[in-house]
Amino acid sequence: MIDHLRMLTLKMPVYLDNAASTPCDPRVLGAMMPYFFEACGNSLGKHAYGQAARDGIDAARMQVATLLGAKPVEIIFTGGASEANNLAIKGVASAFATKHPGQKAHFITNASEHKAVLVPMQGLENQGHAVTFLKPDRDGVIHAEQVTEAMREDTLLVSIMAANNEIGVINDIASIGSACRERGVLFHTDATQYVGKVEFNVAHDCIDMLSMTGHKMYGPKGQGALYIRDEPPVDIVPIIEGGGHEQGLRAGTLNTPGIVGLGMACELCTQELAESTSRVNGMRRRLEVTLVSALPGVRINGHAKHRLPNILNVCFESISGVALIDHITDIACTSGSAICSTDRGRGASHVLAGLGISDDLAATALRLSLGRFTTDDELDAAARHVIKVVGSLAG
Repeated sequence: MIDHLRMLTLKMPVYLDNAASTPCDPRVLGAMMPYFFEACGNSLGKHAYGQAARDGIDAARMQVATLLGAKPVEIIFTGGASEANNLAIKGVASAFATKHPGQKAHFITNASEHKAVLVPMQGLENQGHAVTFLKPDRDGVIHAEQVTEAMREDTLLVSIMAANNEIGVINDIASIGSACRERGVLFHTDATQYVGKVEFNVAHDCIDMLSMTGHKMYGPKGQGALYIRDEPPVDIVPIIEGGGHEQGLRAGTLNTPGIVGLGMACELCTQELAESTSRVNGMRRRLEVTLVSALPGVRINGHAKHRLPNILNVCFESISGVALIDHITDIACTSGSAICSTDRGRGASHVLAGLGISDDLAATALRLSLGRFTTDDELDAAARHVIKVVGSLAG
């Protein structure tokens, strides 16, 4: 049996891997707790316990919708952002195939997307659909003009992430959404890293579908949502079939505690977004300045301005060819996305390769991602550790 108390007494490294997963906010955990016992009913139950679960789910649906600028009916709860991405992409493709037997459609995405988008897109390509994988510019940004130029008469869906999970660059999803809307093409965005960190509105940005998850925004793991515009309705079919839950789009007993937690996480982000963004952005900038000032040949990966407040991705030219992550002991961080490899993120990053970064330089990459609970003392300790390790390797 795992000794959880012993784990808590161990000296833990500074946690700067919030882009992979954030700690659950105690206020989120507090909101969830009653639904593990007192309000334990299945939301389909006709009794008081079922009603209590339904009330919690209804409240959470409103909280998620409020953060996105959507309507509650447009929120479909899923098991996470990966499932939401698959439902959006495969669900639209399957609906097209049902209506147009034997025909194939055209899809557009970004070569630097998360694997939860790239793999389903590659699957569609294997089925005979045409897929265009756009290449970001040297700063990692996808522009609306690229999307427009790639569109064809048979283009069915564009899927471009709102913000990159490795380097934190932000794409102009409002312009991309507007370009899609003008041409009658569906627009989906994987906003997993974006939601709760940047203010936006799905209606204003012409977004037809949006994927998100709780554990990137101080909520529970294993609980996400897919926003699907309802006017006019998006033609989509389920990929998980069964009892017809979630308007028939996602079968399975609803995870009431997780949904309530996601809702509370969204409410906290709605209330605290401006203050939290300003604080975290200031800390990230201070960390960046500290590293650049203390070490030669520091490369900041991604656009200098259009970026998330919490992600700093850096390479170090002075130690090119060294797997730096293997020497980092006092910081919990990664060299890229959490799915690059099962071995602490080791492996060539398709995102960094897309920026023209060599394999040797990419080996020195660190993704340092801050969060709501990162302290100034932790940040200073992390900076000292990186400076010490890189300095010793360069020496």
